[in-house]
Amino acid sequence: MTMKKLMILTLAALMLLAVPVAALASDYDDYDEDEGGSIAFQLGVTVLVPLAIAGIVCGVWRGQMKTAKLQRAADSYIPKDGFKLTGKTDQYLYRTVTRRKIKTD
Repeated sequence: MTMKKLMILTLAALMLLAVPVAALASDYDDYDEDEGGSIAFQLGVTVLVPLAIAGIVCGVWRGQMKTAKLQRAADSYIPKDGFKLTGKTDQYLYRTVTRRKIKTD
């Protein structure tokens, strides 16, 4: 999974979790609309807080990723004195045996 897809998925999950939390405030009987602030403010908090959390989480994950340099040759894997083949065997995962009768004249 690419980093972009991971960030989008994390952001979507956090936004889905934040919306029910904001909706809980309207369930209280003593909730006053004037005390809660404007809808734009509530929507901004509902979107920006998960976005900030997702950005921090994805930034930490990206910092922990191990990166490797692309090499076109295997020079770093071959010893300086050369490659020496010490055995000559084939190892197969599956075995298929085909039998047929040899015709003789």
